[in-house]
Parts: sequence; C-alpha cells; structure tokens
Amino acid sequence: MRVIRNVLFLGKPGSGKGTQGIRLAQATHRSHVSSGEYFRTLTARTDDIGERVRDVLKSGGLVLDPFMTYLLMGQLMGPDSARGTVFDGFGRTPPQAKEFNSVHEWFGWGYLVVLLELPDEVARSRLLGRNAGREDDGSLEQIDRRLRIYEELTAPAIPIFEAAGTLRRIDSNRSIEAVDADIRALL
Repeated sequence: MRVIRNVLFLGKPGSGKGTQGIRLAQATHRSHVSSGEYFRTLTARTDDIGERVRDVLKSGGLVLDPFMTYLLMGQLMGPDSARGTVFDGFGRTPPQAKEFNSVHEWFGWGYLVVLLELPDEVARSRLLGRNAGREDDGSLEQIDRRLRIYEELTAPAIPIFEAAGTLRRIDSNRSIEAVDADIRALL
C-alpha cells in the first residue's frame, strides 16, 4: 500500500469540505488548496476573467475543467508538493477525477478521496445558516441549483474514485470533531 501523499475532499455544498480540509491540513502539516477560495479571489479582478468567474460563482456553476487542471498542476508541481496537499474542490467532474487519478498513478503517489455524505435538507440548512456574504449561498434557489449541479456533475465522478480504490465515505451529519476523528482514522 502506498503512503497517502494527497487527500481530496468531495461532497455536497455544505458538507464540511472546507472545514475538514483545513483541520486535516493543519493537523498533518499538508498544504491546503480550496478551489472555491481561489476562484472567489479572482472575482476581485476587473477584467474578463474576474467577470466570468463572478458569473459562474453567482450562478452556482462550476469553473471549466482546464482552470481546475491548471490549479491542480500548480500545486502538485509546486515547492510544497512533497509534504502533500489537502484538496477541497478538485475532482468535481469525471474528467477532473480521471486527471487526478492519472497524475497520481504516473508519479506513483498514493492518495485518498474522502466523500463527506450529507442529506440535502441538512446541506440547505447549513448553507442558509452560514453568514459569509457569499453570493453562491444567497438564496434557497441558488443553493438548490448548487445541489442539482452536484448531482449532475460531481456525483458521476464518485465511481471513478471507487474504481481506483481510493474513495472512503464519511457521514458528515455529525459534529465537526466526530467527522474529523473518522477522517484522521483513515490516515
């Protein structure tokens, strides 16, 4: 069995990917990369990139796979890559999942995919309750759109990681500490 170098979090919006990703990165001294945070910083730009990313995030959609691959490769080839990375927001589509798997296979690196499972009604409640001023969580309509996008675009990536033998499921409808303990037990 390969040593787990990188960890990828998948799950519905509101499942705790960001919270658990940060906790795991800090506890294991890995880098943490949140594609959502990265793309939210791009919304401050006043050019066409900032405008397009703003439109995509406001609609609850996903950024194109080539942008995600660029972000992934930058982290995997970067100066901190040897200590490992916790990814929150990559592998959200079948092409990204295949890319993530093939890069790790090519390098011979082990990785773990943690799928944080959560009922839709709990996800809705969590997203409506967070007060971060995020445009993508501004209304029930936007949240429902994000949940539909998850089912349409991200859920089909899950079997790719299952086939690779790297996916582990965690019930995230529990306390942050209980979920964290289960995740750490996987490592």
